[in-house]
Amino acid sequence: MEEIEVTIHSKLPEGEPQGTFHVTLSENSQVGLLIRKVCHDYTIPLKSSYMLQNKDGKNLLWSTSVKENVLTSGKEFYLWNTAEEVRTSGQKCECNIWWSMGVMSILIGVFGLVAISIMYQQNGKTEYEFGVVMDAGSSHTTLYVYKWSSEKYKDTAQAVQIDSCKVSGPSISTYVSNPQGLAKPLEQCLDKAKSTVPADKHSATPIYLGATAGMRLLYAVNSSQSDAILAVVRSSIKKYPFMFTNATQQSRIISGEEEGLYSWVTSNYITGSFGVKKPTLQGAGNSWQMSATGDGTVGAMDLGGASTQITFYPGNVTMPPGYEQDLMLYGMNYSVYTHSYLCYGVNEITRKYRALLIKNQNYSETVTNPCGPRGKNISVSYMDVFEAPCTKDSRPSGIDRNTTYVFEGQSDDSVCHQTVQQLFNHTTCTQPPCTFNGTYQPMVYGKYYAFSNFYYVMEFLNLTSPTMSPETKLSDVIEAVSTLCEKPWSEVQYMKTEIKSLLPEFCFRGRYILTLLYEEYKFNAVDGSWQKINFVKDLDGTEIGWSLGYMISQSIYIAAVSPTCVISLVTFILLLILFCIFICISVGFALHAIRSLKQTLKGRYQQLPNAGSSSYGTV
Repeated sequence: MEEIEVTIHSKLPEGEPQGTFHVTLSENSQVGLLIRKVCHDYTIPLKSSYMLQNKDGKNLLWSTSVKENVLTSGKEFYLWNTAEEVRTSGQKCECNIWWSMGVMSILIGVFGLVAISIMYQQNGKTEYEFGVVMDAGSSHTTLYVYKWSSEKYKDTAQAVQIDSCKVSGPSISTYVSNPQGLAKPLEQCLDKAKSTVPADKHSATPIYLGATAGMRLLYAVNSSQSDAILAVVRSSIKKYPFMFTNATQQSRIISGEEEGLYSWVTSNYITGSFGVKKPTLQGAGNSWQMSATGDGTVGAMDLGGASTQITFYPGNVTMPPGYEQDLMLYGMNYSVYTHSYLCYGVNEITRKYRALLIKNQNYSETVTNPCGPRGKNISVSYMDVFEAPCTKDSRPSGIDRNTTYVFEGQSDDSVCHQTVQQLFNHTTCTQPPCTFNGTYQPMVYGKYYAFSNFYYVMEFLNLTSPTMSPETKLSDVIEAVSTLCEKPWSEVQYMKTEIKSLLPEFCFRGRYILTLLYEEYKFNAVDGSWQKINFVKDLDGTEIGWSLGYMISQSIYIAAVSPTCVISLVTFILLLILFCIFICISVGFALHAIRSLKQTLKGRYQQLPNAGSSSYGTV
């Protein structure tokens, strides 16, 4: 499908955005989508009263395609606001009043009966739209299929997940030596998505792939390798009949801030904090109007393998550029704080921790590990520790790359804590208040959901709750982490977990999470902010992640499908009676018109004899 660039000149009233805008989109897109896109790309608040005109001053219908308007009028259009009262006036039709009223009544009756019959036949039929999102994370890739009613609420979808597929194999970032090997695992899940989405909806179903921290790291080291992997992804998706018109935008590496922002959208959507309730797809979801933008929303904290994100509404504060994200959902604008810390996911922070221990111990091949359980030694290769972007600053010179380091567990919580603190840099803070590495963060505000590895570590420590409002005290977490980090391997090895290979790592992960939340993000027991953290695996049966929030946010730019009319049985019966009455009334008008005609003719006939008698009498 060809793309086309058009130029739009602002003819908006004073006080609204002025200037000239350039927009590129599919030539088969509708004018309505063009208006949405120029407003989105140039941060113009979208209004339903906006219209486009051609150079001759003719209004362009929203439903017409950009291509046909370009062919007739050229590539330059004018954006203006139609917010003015439109007055119309009718013309009086002079005709026989009774016949006219009869014809009008029977037309209303007949067409009304036909209309409500068609509407009643469509009763219960709801049109649905679909979307596919692939989350290419740092450890694996998962495909999700979403579904929503075409009758969107304030231009935003109320989507639910109806299917998912975990792509076999590791993260897509690991296919550097064989990008083509990624095609088959991807296509297995794409086949499943194709069978899940109805065939008549394939061409209207958008598909997206977002690669997260693993690909961000690969791009930072070797952009050509990441580009090669994405080329295979795009080639694989193009084989399928889904809507994939802009490959570079629909399959790309998303920023850490986007990942955090869309996870925030997911969390607040599922909990109803946006003023809409997630529908069951048995009917339209309920909705209500929020009293204040942002207040009542929940913060979201994600801890992945390569990065960690925190996103929340900070209250009435002014944030510096680069930390504030704006978006519109369900008719309301939101401005939130979000930041992503690359290299601070559990896998990469473990790598940084091991590199720090080796460096602090003069690159000895035998390394004491204060966070490891006493009696448990772990062997790690030089490649696993130092051949990664997150540890390049600690990479030694003159050391054999075939070296293997042996980490001897010490079960020393005090030294473990001190070592973990060294992973956070506090030397600079140009825009206070700061967390670490010179990062600005306003004071934590409101309630929070902490998920992914936040949840899994707290679950291991028996500090999660089956409800959505756990009463986890800070003192309980401190005690649980300290107790675990003092246990020897003879006790730790029998602790319950689904992944036994992670048992030696839970002390470090627990101490890292506690330090991050308590000492860096400043959640504490004094102001009650710690008690507002809920460690959850999912919400209302839906896994928390960025993909659902991304689909909801993208739905604003997807053209809505007109909903099917639905009429209840009671309304149908009442309208049936009403339109039958109109038909009866039309019969009455017709009889009255005939009676009036007869009376008129009768009067004429009565005048003729008198006139004739007078004439003949003169002869």
